[in-house]
Amino acid sequence: MFCPNCGAQIPDGSRFCINCGAQLQVTQVQPQPPKKNKPWLIIALILAAVLLLGAGIAAIDIWG
Repeated sequence: MFCPNCGAQIPDGSRFCINCGAQLQVTQVQPQPPKKNKPWLIIALILAAVLLLGAGIAAIDIWG
C-alpha cells in the first residue's frame, strides 16, 4: 500500500503515513459469498442420463 500524498510505502493496517503523517482511508473488503450450484444444470444432467438409458433399453428391445 502506498500513500496517496507522498507515495511512501505504508505497512498493512496503518492508519497514518510514516513519511508525511497523512491520515489514510482504510476500507474493509467484503468477502464474496460462495457460488451456489446451478439447479438447472443438475436437472439437465439427470434428464440426459434418463434419455440415454431409455434409448439404450429401446435399442435392446428392438434388436433383442
